[in-house]
Amino acid sequence: NNLLLFRQGKRCGLKGTGMLMAGISFGFSSMLILTGLGLGKLFVENKTVYLVLKIIGSIWLLYLAISIAFSKESVSDKNTNIYGFYKGFFMQYVNPKAWVMAISCTAAYIPTNGNIYINVLVYTVLFAIIGLPCMILWAKLGDIISLIINTDRVHDIVNYILGFLLVISVVLMWFNV
Repeated sequence: NNLLLFRQGKRCGLKGTGMLMAGISFGFSSMLILTGLGLGKLFVENKTVYLVLKIIGSIWLLYLAISIAFSKESVSDKNTNIYGFYKGFFMQYVNPKAWVMAISCTAAYIPTNGNIYINVLVYTVLFAIIGLPCMILWAKLGDIISLIINTDRVHDIVNYILGFLLVISVVLMWFNV
């Protein structure tokens, strides 16, 4: 999520990243609701389901890494929106890191006493509120770096680095780091 927000911010500025941020926020919030209401148990109790998700998610993240690293865009391609609401939303569901975070946080922070529906709702809203400034920061960083990038060569190097970092995150995920 962070690297995609950075890349979108680099291409479209902070304003052009709004729909991606909304998609990520609503997608992850829906995951928190699902895990809070019990879906997280499916992944915890059934290792095969989690492994399948991890494999599909890894393939998707590697595809994104390759797409970013070897994209044929130039500095003049600014304001070309590449990721919108739906991509941000559905990307959450194939991202095993997002599932791990949703399940772990749900287990750690949702109180077991009281009304589960109210607890899940409050938890999800708080998570969305806390996540918003983080997403804005990554998008703004991309926006700022776009002011520094003034040649296609530097632009390509930044994209190679972003793709490489995404590959590293997939590798680390498989080693449970």
